[in-house]
Amino acid sequence: MNNPSYLKVAKDLKPTEMRVLLVMLSAIQYNNMITISQKEIAEILDIDSANVSRSVKGLLKGGFLVEHPSPNRTKVYQLSPRHFWRGNISAHYSEIAALDKQESEKTLRVIEGGRGQKTQSERIA
Repeated sequence: MNNPSYLKVAKDLKPTEMRVLLVMLSAIQYNNMITISQKEIAEILDIDSANVSRSVKGLLKGGFLVEHPSPNRTKVYQLSPRHFWRGNISAHYSEIAALDKQESEKTLRVIEGGRGQKTQSERIA
C-alpha cells in the first residue's frame, strides 16, 4: 500500500465523518488550512450543523484534524499533515515536527531518584 492514511480513513471513520472530511479536502488551502465553516459544510451536505460539529470532534480525536488558536471566535482547523499535505516539502517536515513536539509534551513523565530522594513527577497538559 502506498498510503496507509487512506486505509485509516476507510476503516476508522463513520460515514458522516467521511463526508465532512471530503468536503474539507475540497476546500483545503496551502499548508492544509481549512477555509470552510461548519455551517457551510452543513449546507453543502444538507445535514444538521450538530452532525457536522460531532463529525469534526471525531476527526480531531482520530488525528485527522488539528485545531489552531484563532484571534476571533472562529475555530481554525488544519488537515493533519500526518495524513494529507498541500504545500512545500520543508513546511510539511516542520508541521510534522511541531506535531511530534506537541504530542510529546502531552505525555506524563516520571523521573525517580534513588533511596532517600524524592520522586519528581511532571505532567504537562
